[in-house]
Amino acid sequence: MLWGFETSRRFGPDLLLVDANDRVRAVVELKRGAAAQVTSLANFSGSARFLDAASQALPSDLGLTRWHVDDDPACTCLWHTQRRGGLVRGGLYQIDAYRHFTGWLTNGVTLPDPQTVPWILLDEQDRTPAEAFPDAFSADLWIPASLSTFARGLSEALDLATAVSAYEHLVTALRQLAA
Repeated sequence: MLWGFETSRRFGPDLLLVDANDRVRAVVELKRGAAAQVTSLANFSGSARFLDAASQALPSDLGLTRWHVDDDPACTCLWHTQRRGGLVRGGLYQIDAYRHFTGWLTNGVTLPDPQTVPWILLDEQDRTPAEAFPDAFSADLWIPASLSTFARGLSEALDLATAVSAYEHLVTALRQLAA
């Protein structure tokens, strides 16, 4: 079964493949040529880290969740969000936040071990995760994939879908990719 996020309303990856028991089977992030996005620490600061070694090795001090000027002497931020009203927040590249923190898992969806699922970065410009997200902690944990190849595969699956629910889920995925 395919399940997708409404990313305009919620922090989280663009698409998930989940099984009938709502266990994550694959995580997909879509970059359509956009610059690397930093998500605010406020989005996931209260959530737990995954228990794998890569997630546990992430630095403990990622920065400030409060709005501040980026030359604040108390600032320990690794990265900053985009300015709003002249202020920024500490942040983490979105692929790092998804790969290392559990806060985006909602509605009974589970991911007990992040090492058991593929983390796929679909990029319109065929960039690797390291190219799309310079200095990201998890760049080597994401699989680079061509957006056009992935969309073609979904389209072929759509042609073969026999169950109405599978067809509807694939149509949702294709619409999200096209948006």
